[in-house]
Amino acid sequence: MANPPQSDEERRQESAASFFVRMLDDPADVVRAEIEQWLTADHRNAVAFAQVARAWDRAGMLRSVAPSPDHDPHRSPGEPVLPPDHGQQ
Repeated sequence: MANPPQSDEERRQESAASFFVRMLDDPADVVRAEIEQWLTADHRNAVAFAQVARAWDRAGMLRSVAPSPDHDPHRSPGEPVLPPDHGQQ
């Protein structure tokens, strides 16, 4: 089944997320210049990028307060995070 066509806003959000990840992965001046060019090309790009950055910050806050399944104090060392039959019926 084919995916429905993306809206301009969905493509913009994907681009923003892609640029944000690239910025985190490679903060070189060339990458930053490319991001700056994209941000200034359309004010909606800057809005989308800011939304991605806020989501990233919120995710970081959640990681700091939410327990990680890898660090579950009720799980024995070596016990899988998901039960072996997870997803099977």
